[in-house]
Amino acid sequence: MASDEVPQVYLGAPSEIPSGVQFPVRALAAFDRIHLAPGEAKTVTLHVPERQLQYWSTANSKWETATGKRTLSVGASSRDLRVEQSIN
Repeated sequence: MASDEVPQVYLGAPSEIPSGVQFPVRALAAFDRIHLAPGEAKTVTLHVPERQLQYWSTANSKWETATGKRTLSVGASSRDLRVEQSIN
């Protein structure tokens, strides 16, 4: 049957968290809504904005990019993650 799907990309907290900075365990970084006809498959490209990789440093009064490994997860929801990949 025809339906809509909402592929979602989640970004995990960095492995190296600066002192005084808090990150969620997993944050929604990108998503899209697509319509699929019966039996149809689509390739979807989602772009994670650079700002999603950054945090506001109150000590330096600017956006900073966290260092270390992070987990990038893709799925239909935060409870249905089908692909995970570590990134640097």
